[in-house]
Amino acid sequence: MEQFACDSCKKTYTKRQLLNAIGTYQPVEADTSGVGEATYVKGDGVFKCECGQEISVHHAHWDFPVGVEQNINEDEQFSVDGATRLQ
Repeated sequence: MEQFACDSCKKTYTKRQLLNAIGTYQPVEADTSGVGEATYVKGDGVFKCECGQEISVHHAHWDFPVGVEQNINEDEQFSVDGATRLQ
C-alpha cells in the first residue's frame, strides 16, 4: 500500500487512510460498453493530520457495474496537497 508523509510533521499515512477523507464521489462522465454502463467519478476531501496540517485529497476513477472485473489503477487519478508520496 502506498504511503504518504505529512509535509509538516512527516507522520505517515496509507493511501487508504487518505481516501477515507472523501465522503461522496460525484459522477463526471458515463460510458456504455459490452459490460454495461461505467461511470467516471471524482471525489475530493480534506484529511486532518494529528499536527493540524490539512491534506487535500483528490481521487477519480471509473466505477464499473458489480461483477465486472477491471483494473481500477489503469485510469485512476490520485493526488494530494500537503503530503508527499514516499518511495
